[in-house]
Amino acid sequence: MLRLRFRVPGRALGSREVLARALPELAVGAREHLLRGDALRRARVRAGVWRPGPAVDLARGPLAPGTPLWLEVEAALAQEAPGLRRAQQLMAWLPALPWWAGEVPGKGGTFHFRVLEERAHASRVHFSLGGATLRDVLRWAARAGRPVLGDRRRGGILVAGGLHVAAAASSLPTPREPLYAPEVGKAVRAPALRVSRASARAVLAGHPWVLADHETGDVGRFPAGALVAAESPRGQRVGLVRVEGPGRIAARIWRPGEAQLGRGDAVEVRVAEAFARRAAFHQAAGDPAGTDAYRVVHGEADGLPGLFADRLGALLRVRLEGGACQTIWPRAVAALQRELAPWLGPAPATVLVVQLADPPPGRLEAVRLAPGSPAPQAPRVVREAGLRFRVEVGLAHPDRPRAGVGLFLDQRENRARLRSRVRRGGRYANLFCHTGAFSAGLLAEGAGEVWSIDLSEAYLSWLEENLKENQLLSGAHRSVRRDARRWLAEQAPARRFDGIILDPPTAAAAGREFWSVRQGLDSLVAAALQRLTPGGWLLVCRNDRRGRGRVGQGLAEIADRIGTPLASLEPAPPARDFPARPGFPEGDPFDAALATRV
Repeated sequence: MLRLRFRVPGRALGSREVLARALPELAVGAREHLLRGDALRRARVRAGVWRPGPAVDLARGPLAPGTPLWLEVEAALAQEAPGLRRAQQLMAWLPALPWWAGEVPGKGGTFHFRVLEERAHASRVHFSLGGATLRDVLRWAARAGRPVLGDRRRGGILVAGGLHVAAAASSLPTPREPLYAPEVGKAVRAPALRVSRASARAVLAGHPWVLADHETGDVGRFPAGALVAAESPRGQRVGLVRVEGPGRIAARIWRPGEAQLGRGDAVEVRVAEAFARRAAFHQAAGDPAGTDAYRVVHGEADGLPGLFADRLGALLRVRLEGGACQTIWPRAVAALQRELAPWLGPAPATVLVVQLADPPPGRLEAVRLAPGSPAPQAPRVVREAGLRFRVEVGLAHPDRPRAGVGLFLDQRENRARLRSRVRRGGRYANLFCHTGAFSAGLLAEGAGEVWSIDLSEAYLSWLEENLKENQLLSGAHRSVRRDARRWLAEQAPARRFDGIILDPPTAAAAGREFWSVRQGLDSLVAAALQRLTPGGWLLVCRNDRRGRGRVGQGLAEIADRIGTPLASLEPAPPARDFPARPGFPEGDPFDAALATRV
């Protein structure tokens, strides 16, 4: 028994036409025989996993756009594209790829791909196979959640013309019909995405994500980034969402409530509003002693779900964190460039970073310059409150998309807060110091002794460059490549600090041991509190989502347990250009508290 799975394209098709496309090698009589049985079924698709569903009811008329179907046949079927079995170069149409190029391991060998053209939610891709085969390509595309158009065995969209693969561009058919169910505003009655009762309650209460569960409808009917209406199983309108695709997050809210398009739904309007909220930052960036590195768009909190943009001196860096922003980023980037033109000129250098969860195997090009963008100057140095820091935007390693650039912009106000508390000649420790922005701030205010501790030799070298950039290299600073827990435990009992910074990673390898903030933070906080001088302070940051809102309470409980009285305990939230969205703790970069010992 051969199992096929595929989707109806973006227009309604009758069952006979579906079978004619899925089984062109079978005679009409054989296909009619299948229609009389229950071989053709509606598939159940959850998070990209296909299962057979109920038999298709032919009396109900054409199959809706995007319907997933499951077909079991015993007939022998033709081999897919038999003439391409030994080909070394292939062209194919896939649903839009978020990556621009890549190197992928296959069973037969490594192959390379490069996107040549984007058109109506589809990518025309060139594959250089090497020792790999067409089957390797088809398997990888399906695993990436974007099966080649016409791939009837792996969930492909059943567009006219069969499998859209050829040895040359001239013989590759271009899809001539819509691929997906229509979005809101593009049809009289565009279909809605069904969301679970739990998701409907959460969204209407203010949470911006639709989480996938057993009640969630089939998101594969829509392209990533599609704007669709969402409704509960009882037909209650939840609002407008942008489809994320298979995975834990099915969609991200665009606007809760009634699903009617308005002026505020324009991408350009939302970018302008986010930009206006940061007017003070734009003006201050012109001051040589000011700050020219800050967040311009902060995802869901600015109404642009999954899209984050930072100004880094003369450069704009835009990070795409999900499929929901796949269709809006070109408009968002153009709008951002227009808004920044008075400060950066009409064509600022712009870097795009695609950082999707659970990418498929391979080295995928996920960092590049935006189309038409000039190359940024190097080295790249930004200013913060009179100090200068080197940043790396990711172009040197395009297959390693990262959120950070070597300077945590969200900690800017905490750095300023600690600089105002420096005792001239005092002793300070910056544990898990990263590239040393906190250390530079302490030294700039006259700290007599600053210890910067990290396991990464690369970060410590970067820190030294930052100190040199600010003429702060002196005997007052000491860099130590060591596990922070061990280093603190090794200090003499009489050694005390006027301030300690604890901003650890969520998880990291530490030699033969493994650091986890959930398991190791409490004991480290206790050890740090005991090392403070009277009046000394401790900044504690926690980056994992489970710890949101608990750092201050946990710090107070630890201080009470070990008998260390606190003179004050205050929250130390992210900088103002990283706004919080009520009811959405997942959107906060970190949770932090600042304690001062009696």
